[in-house]
Amino acid sequence: MKVKAYSRVDRGLEDLVIKDLLEEHNIVARQRNMRGKIFYETTLNKVIELNLTARSINRVIILLDEKEISNLDDIYNVIRRIDLTNYLDQNSTFAIRANRIGKHNFTSLDIARVSGKAVIDNYKESTGKKLTVNLNNPDVEIVVEVIEKLLLVGLDTTGLSLHIRRYRAYNHPMPMKTTIAYLLVKLSEWDRKSKLVDPTCGGATIPIEAAHYLKKIPICYFRSLEEYTMTNIPIFDADIIRKKCNEFIEKIQRNKKAPIFGVEINKDFVEGAKLNVKNAKVEDTVTIIHGDATRLDRYVGMDVKYLIANPPYSLPNRTELSLFYKHFTKSIEKVLEEDGVAVVITSESKLMKRNISETKLKIIHERTVPYGSLFVTIFKLTK
Repeated sequence: MKVKAYSRVDRGLEDLVIKDLLEEHNIVARQRNMRGKIFYETTLNKVIELNLTARSINRVIILLDEKEISNLDDIYNVIRRIDLTNYLDQNSTFAIRANRIGKHNFTSLDIARVSGKAVIDNYKESTGKKLTVNLNNPDVEIVVEVIEKLLLVGLDTTGLSLHIRRYRAYNHPMPMKTTIAYLLVKLSEWDRKSKLVDPTCGGATIPIEAAHYLKKIPICYFRSLEEYTMTNIPIFDADIIRKKCNEFIEKIQRNKKAPIFGVEINKDFVEGAKLNVKNAKVEDTVTIIHGDATRLDRYVGMDVKYLIANPPYSLPNRTELSLFYKHFTKSIEKVLEEDGVAVVITSESKLMKRNISETKLKIIHERTVPYGSLFVTIFKLTK
C-alpha cells in the first residue's frame, strides 16, 4: 500500500536527512517550504522500517490530507471528509496533536477542539460508533498542523520520538540529541573503518551513534514495540512489525569494529559514558578515555582521520572559555591527518572561527541551526 508521509526532523538539517534517507533507506524525500519537515511517498513496509531503524528523523506521519484553509470551519470540513475507518477501530481512543505556525485568529487549542469534533462526527456517521478521546495515553494520535494557510492532517505512526533511543543508562546534564549526533557522523563522511575521535564526549552519544551506524544496530533493539503508535493502527499488523524488528536485529553486524574513541575530562562523565557504551552494546569498538581535549595527542595519537566534537559553550567564565577554544583548536590541528575531517558544533562561532584562522585548519562547510534555546554553528574542517 502506497502512502504519502512526512517526517519531523531537526531544523536546519533537512538536507542531511534527505541525503541519509536516500542512502540508507532508498527513499526520495523533499523539503518543500517548511523547516523541520521532509515529505515523501512510500509504502507501509517502509513506514515500519523507518520507525524501527531510521537514525536521522524524529517521527513518521502518514499524510491523510492537505488543503489551504482560512478558518476553523475549513479545518472541520477537511477532516470530516477523510475516511478514518482504516485508521481507527471502534475501540480506539484518540487524541488530536495540534500545531500552528503563523498569524491566525484562532489558537492551537481551537484547532484541537474543532478537529476532535470533526473526527468524532466523521467516525460516528461512518460506523454509528462514538470514539473516545484520551489526551494522555491514546491508542491513535491524529496530527493537525496549520502552517500559514496550509492545513496538514496526519496520522502519527511513531509515538515516542525516535531520538529517544533507550540505550542511555546515564543521563549527562547536557546530553546531545541522538539524531544530531548521528547526522554529524554522516556529515563527516566517516568511512566506518578509520579512527574516529570525540574529544569532549560527555555521555558518549556521538561514539555510540557512530558504532550503531557501523554495526547496523536498529533503534528497535532498545525500544518496546508497544511504544510505537503504529501497533494500534488497523492498517499495520503488530506481528509483522515484531517480525521485521527481529529481522533487523538478526542483521546486526556484531563483529564489525572500528577504532572509535571518546575523550572526557570530567571523571563522573567518564564513568557515565562507559555505562552508556556498555548498555548500548558497543564496548568492543568504543573506548572511553579520561583525558583533556586540549592535549589530544597524549591520548589518541597523531593519526586521527575523523574527529567530531560538541565542546562546551556559553560558559559564564569567558576568559577560561576563550583559552579553552584556543588550545582545543590547536589540539585538533595537531592530531588531525592531512586529509582528515573534523566536525565541530558550537554556539561560540566567532570564538571558533578566530582560533581556526590561527591554524592550518580550513572551513569546508559551515551552517547555523537552532538547537534548544540557542543557535549553534556546525563547522566541517580539514587540513
